[in-house]
Amino acid sequence: MDRVDIVSLILGIRGLLILAFTAGLVVMTLFGAGLAVAIAISDRDETIVFMLAMVIVQWLAGFVLLCHGALSVA
Repeated sequence: MDRVDIVSLILGIRGLLILAFTAGLVVMTLFGAGLAVAIAISDRDETIVFMLAMVIVQWLAGFVLLCHGALSVA
């Protein structure tokens, strides 16, 4: 392998990482929207508190993944 092959391999891996983390954030956003709908149609206080906790955990996980992806790609 010469230098061009190594650089193109690194750029390909970088592109796959960006794609994977973007897809992960999209999935988490859709999951959060689903939880928001579940909160809206729920009439129990315990369920609302549980769903809000899940949304907060989901967004924190998304932020951690975004930071990890940015650091690993940089």
